Amino acid sequence: MSNHWPLVALGDILTLERRPVKVMPTERYAEIGIYSFGRGIFHKEPRTGFEVGDKDLFLVKEGDFIFQITFAWEGAVGLASKAEDSMYGSTRFPTFRVNETICHPKYLLYYFKTKPGQNQLVQISPGTAGRNRVLSLKKLPYLQIPLPSLDEQHRIVNLQTKVEVIKRLHTESIAKLDALLLSIFYQAFNENRP
Repeated sequence: MSNHWPLVALGDILTLERRPVKVMPTERYAEIGIYSFGRGIFHKEPRTGFEVGDKDLFLVKEGDFIFQITFAWEGAVGLASKAEDSMYGSTRFPTFRVNETICHPKYLLYYFKTKPGQNQLVQISPGTAGRNRVLSLKKLPYLQIPLPSLDEQHRIVNLQTKVEVIKRLHTESIAKLDALLLSIFYQAFNENRP
């Protein structure tokens, strides 16, 4: 992150938007979870309202920026995609809308995957460890983040997307090479058996 970018309060970028739902015993609810270390959102198996019990659920919409409040300090942040639209999150997954006139949602997501971004979340997650380190929603709007122009944000997002594609292709290539080497080993072993 550049030192010459202006600092902007997160309260000017994010607006908390909760959409409570009435949980019906016979309806099914597919909930989200968020992996730590910036690994994104995952989907839980749908459960009936009876199985959900008295837990409050909130509707998730595409474009929601989400912090997992008990593990935000560990990089549990996500951006809801079309796949998460109309899923649900508990009170531990507050949903925010990004002011897209000044901030690209993916730029914000990438920022909180960086060490400086994660350190800011650690600072406003008091406690000693694990579930005792709950993100302070009261302090969140006061975080100051470096915010370049929208054009620069788009450039950063495009570069990061390319990096992620390269990483994925690299991982897939290694897996294919490992499978090929294993196949060659088994073929050579079986051909040389008496």
